[in-house]
Amino acid sequence: MPSPTPLVDSDRLALRSAGALAAMYAELAALQARLAALPDWQPAASLAAEADWVRQQLDQMAATWSNKLVVALAGPSGAGKSTLLNALAGREVSPTGLERPTTRSLIAYVADEADIAALRARWGQADVQVQVAPAAPALQYLVLVDAPDTNTTPAGLAALGRVLDTADVVITVFAAQNPRLHDNIQFLAPYVRRLPPESVVPVVNMVDRAPLAALQEQVLPDLRQALAADWDLHPEHIYLVSAKASLPDASFAPDEQPLNTVNEFDSLRQFLFEALNRASQVIDRRMARAQHLLALVNQDLAAAIAERRPAIESARDQLKHANQAMANALQERLQRRASELRGLDLHAA
Repeated sequence: MPSPTPLVDSDRLALRSAGALAAMYAELAALQARLAALPDWQPAASLAAEADWVRQQLDQMAATWSNKLVVALAGPSGAGKSTLLNALAGREVSPTGLERPTTRSLIAYVADEADIAALRARWGQADVQVQVAPAAPALQYLVLVDAPDTNTTPAGLAALGRVLDTADVVITVFAAQNPRLHDNIQFLAPYVRRLPPESVVPVVNMVDRAPLAALQEQVLPDLRQALAADWDLHPEHIYLVSAKASLPDASFAPDEQPLNTVNEFDSLRQFLFEALNRASQVIDRRMARAQHLLALVNQDLAAAIAERRPAIESARDQLKHANQAMANALQERLQRRASELRGLDLHAA
């Protein structure tokens, strides 16, 4: 089996990333040392565990720094992730409908099976179905993954979590009929938080199944509100697509005719296969992800300090008052003792 095409010259990659990675490791080590020096501070243990997890992520990223970007399609059952992947590939690579895998299965669309060799170990016992397209220029720097549903079995959710931990970019797919599916948004929230905002790409699929007015006046504003409230995410753009209409052999039953002509599939495909599918993006996205993880630990540390600042200030005030009370009591005792001494004769004194 031929080896995958190198992404960039290894020497250039090392020169560009080694210094930045070393700086991030040093900053993380300093943070861990600060937390280790505070064993009696209650939040220190959880923050230290978070810092250890970030170090593990940095180690794994450093070991696979030059590997292709992992782009995961995530969302609930019925959102049309598999159809979207098929439309992007221009052929069926992921089963849809009743044939779609449930539980722990995931579909990897790659130029070479070697592209996911390092990922298999991190994906654990997940059933990985690989679809290879050696001649696809769109996969020169990308690996596309149709992940398990967010509303599948516990085993499927565990597999999904491992996929999301390895993803550099997540395409979050929502169905236009129910974009604010609560369980879906809540499950994805911690994984979204671990990615830079620009690496989370919201997509509303099946927009042709919603009236245009409802799409513009209800679906899109409601989704933006949910993303802001639950993910603290304010995307510049939400792609409105009809994956089914974008399939090479697209056809609709008489009672399923599109209700509008909105479809930004071509823009989404251009973003993935042209803007994102570049050697420079591999480095930049990984660097941004590593910096973001480190920033999260610092943010959580600052939040823990801020949360306890009132208690710290109160303790400081109480200590100040106690010291003043002790000083006053000592002064009073000295004065009383001095008056007692004045009443004695010189010999007794």
